[in-house]
Amino acid sequence: MLYIVLHELIHSLGFTSNWQNWFLTSNKNQILITSKPDVVISDNEVIFDEFKETAFDRHLIFNSNYKNLSPVTVKLNDFANPGTKFKNVTDLIQNFLNSKQVVIAENMNNISTTFNSLLLIQNLSISHFDQSYINSPDFLMTTIQVPDKTLSDLIRQTGATSPIGPKLQAIMECLGYETKRNLTPYHLKLVYPLSGKS
Repeated sequence: MLYIVLHELIHSLGFTSNWQNWFLTSNKNQILITSKPDVVISDNEVIFDEFKETAFDRHLIFNSNYKNLSPVTVKLNDFANPGTKFKNVTDLIQNFLNSKQVVIAENMNNISTTFNSLLLIQNLSISHFDQSYINSPDFLMTTIQVPDKTLSDLIRQTGATSPIGPKLQAIMECLGYETKRNLTPYHLKLVYPLSGKS
């Protein structure tokens, strides 16, 4: 139980991504991966604001060229101006499917499901380490808890000194948290608006 509580606590501290399949279509083979669309939904309409990243997302890079994913969100935001109104969710999705940005979302699905480029497990988010970390000191943020093992068992088995392994600790430092090994963590400067639109 402590394992699950600590895992979810780390998510709530910012180890979470907005990149996932937000636009569900009737075509089950068409998976569109975008950062989170910020929308207001009422009985009469859907108002689209923008695609939004988390602080964690701003640290994601493509393994192939070490470029940041933030410019992809900027390109996605060319889909519609903030405040654009749609009749309903179906209308929003159909407009997205008819836009140039659908190609970006399809490409992000290809990238995110290619081993070692970015990991995205269907029906989960990119906010987890892949299963290759399960036997390492960074086991805590994998997607599946090891059956019949307590948190203490896993710490002992992996040779760790705590459930928060060195790579997870480095990520939390990047998000701005102080740690015992880094009392002055990096602080990301956020720029708004992300899309460059005023």
